Amino acid sequence: MIAIISLDRVRPRERRVAAGFFDGIHIGHRSTIKGCDTVLTFDPHPRAVVGTAVAPKHLSTLAHRAEILESLGVRELVVIDFNKSRSRQTPDAFTQEVFVDALRATHVHVGASFRFGFKAAGTPESLAADGRFAVRVARTVSVDGEVVSSTRIRELIERGDVSRAASLLGSFPEVVATIAPGERCQATTRTAVRLSTSSCLPVPGRYGCVVNGVAGVLTIPEAERLVGGATIDHPVSLPAGALIRIQLTSGSGVSQRPAPPVVLPAEFCHGPGRQSCS
Repeated sequence: MIAIISLDRVRPRERRVAAGFFDGIHIGHRSTIKGCDTVLTFDPHPRAVVGTAVAPKHLSTLAHRAEILESLGVRELVVIDFNKSRSRQTPDAFTQEVFVDALRATHVHVGASFRFGFKAAGTPESLAADGRFAVRVARTVSVDGEVVSSTRIRELIERGDVSRAASLLGSFPEVVATIAPGERCQATTRTAVRLSTSSCLPVPGRYGCVVNGVAGVLTIPEAERLVGGATIDHPVSLPAGALIRIQLTSGSGVSQRPAPPVVLPAEFCHGPGRQSCS
């Protein structure tokens, strides 16, 4: 089972480390992570702490990222508490504390856009110049001529293009929701839910979905999207107040009924909803 630990709790050993935020762990991220036993990430997103930009909506929770990483053979997910103090750390100080002293990295894998240290002054090139560990900079990955990135995937989800987002992610997009208390309609299978507004949410519409391995339909009304209001037509009783993860398997905000489900290769299917991939 993968260990999720803070930087100050790592045990001394040599590591092959992939570093980045890795939101969604899309197919480009997987190329970066390949061959590593440890992933280093940050929580919260650095943009939530520095500058005036609004932090991006999440494609995945930390727990979801850990689940996918475990399926990829990663042993440890090391989480750095990203705060104001950390944001002011120089790249050299970050490299010494994190990669050398704490993680004892022999290899560090990063994406071409990886930045670290005060004012994002640290780059893959400066890491490689350090010389105390090998550095691999992963090439960008494209699907049908389109560069894969978390930003692009968010754009696709936000406009309701679940199928295209899934092809870039390598897994179905997920949103987090809470079952609304006392709102279960027993005469039907419809359940009121509150979607997390920190998740990247699609436009209003009807979407094929999977919850706890069982298929259903998620409906997001126009009037409720900004506050996360939605309903799920789902044949399994869901307890009030429960926190659930909803995989979006098909559909579009512009259609009135879910489109045919996306079929992904078996190696891209993770977690309780893996049955939907066959």
